[in-house]
Amino acid sequence: MPITNSSTAESLSLSSSVALHKLVVALGMAAFLPATVFYLFPVSSHAVGLLLVCLILMGLAAIGGIRVLSPSLTINWLTMIGVAAAGLLAHGVIAHALVPSPITQLMQSLVFLAVMLIAIYLLASIMQEAANALPQAMGWVTLAFAVSGILGALRLQPPGASIALSFEKSVFPFTEPSQFAIAFSTFLLHACVTSRGWRTLAWLGFAGGLALMLQSLSVMVAVTLAALITLPIFRLAVFAAVGGAMLTFVDLQYYLDRLDFGAQGINGVESLSRLVYRQGLELASDAFQRSSGWGIGFNQLGSAPFSSPTADLIYRILRNDSNLRDGGFTAAKLVSELGVIGILIMLLYVFAAGFSALALRRYALGRLHLAPAQVVGRAAIVGVSIELMVRGQGYFSGSLFIAAAAVMLLYMDRSRKREAMVTTE
Repeated sequence: MPITNSSTAESLSLSSSVALHKLVVALGMAAFLPATVFYLFPVSSHAVGLLLVCLILMGLAAIGGIRVLSPSLTINWLTMIGVAAAGLLAHGVIAHALVPSPITQLMQSLVFLAVMLIAIYLLASIMQEAANALPQAMGWVTLAFAVSGILGALRLQPPGASIALSFEKSVFPFTEPSQFAIAFSTFLLHACVTSRGWRTLAWLGFAGGLALMLQSLSVMVAVTLAALITLPIFRLAVFAAVGGAMLTFVDLQYYLDRLDFGAQGINGVESLSRLVYRQGLELASDAFQRSSGWGIGFNQLGSAPFSSPTADLIYRILRNDSNLRDGGFTAAKLVSELGVIGILIMLLYVFAAGFSALALRRYALGRLHLAPAQVVGRAAIVGVSIELMVRGQGYFSGSLFIAAAAVMLLYMDRSRKREAMVTTE
């Protein structure tokens, strides 16, 4: 009998270790591979790398490497994918009649979306299977982001193929500090929320130092968001005072320049951030007016006719219109392409993010108990606000992919608890 118990314990330990390693690899791959492909190869977006991530996950599922825990939930998810694709297709056909744009691009985007949604479910299944190991797995990926940020600050970067490397501010594998901030925000928030005492301050101080060394307003916004959610009022005041004192030794013109949306943006690369943001506002306004609030169709930005003086200026600076397709920030892309529906989606998101931020704050202050899946899911909902509101990369990015999987994990966790209650009764 003792041998059996020992054997069982070793088997469980091995199974737990395999699940942890699988989770770390899956999260790390989703976080870094899309950006790596974009950095190293002459592709137009992160979508190519994300497609590779999706195919790897689907391949693992095909050979039994991913265990789907709920057949009924799988059927419901596949049904939802079909309904979403059909709805977006119908919306796109009507949008095409209002504002002509390539239908073939819409069809290709819907196929990609279906593949992405299937892979999201698979990643969420991996996260659910190793739910107890989520904090440790998130920690390992966060450390990888820290190493990436340090190397970026030291300008230790491999050669790449993207046009964005001409700015000489890449943070490998991310071609821009803003892309690093988008991907890092959820993991930084999770690290701060799950840490206690000086560890939380250490993460905030480290990330704040990175923001200054990388000269990234997006990273600074992520740090500010994490501090507001995780620190008690007194510590927040002290952190703000220390941060303010340190800023007196830093040239703030770079950050002030990006917050001055009234300027004309004649300084080329130095003013690109605010130009991209203003372009997003112009595109959303123009598309909303041209389509009478309907939108120009899913993922059609950059293909349909548009009017944006700022977009013309950006093209003269970069000789590239990649920022046109991602809308500058994802909220602008949603409103441009889905019109009133996009606005409703954003209102729903703001409500969910506000609720999640309050829950995370109570958890960070020790006033609320949350399971690991709940913490990760809510951190993802709040963390993705950087991509939605500050600087986006389009729908097919690694950060949105992870955020969607984390939200799916929340739904899985709730469904599992509901099934457990029904079984008990």
